[in-house]
Amino acid sequence: MDMDSSNGTTLLQIVWYFGDGTVITNSDTIINHTYANSGHYDASMSYTVKINNNSCSSSTTKSINIP
Repeated sequence: MDMDSSNGTTLLQIVWYFGDGTVITNSDTIINHTYANSGHYDASMSYTVKINNNSCSSSTTKSINIP
């Protein structure tokens, strides 16, 4: 995600949900997480951006299988 403040776009917040109970809230677009146990996890992130005087939110989910 490339936020260019010169066009009025600012990343306000990202919430990372890893599916194992870990939730991290920050504004980092790259994050590392290590799963303690094998299994199936649905990891997701939701983010909010400010565009000029408005804000917009969205999210995405990825299924992860840890052997």
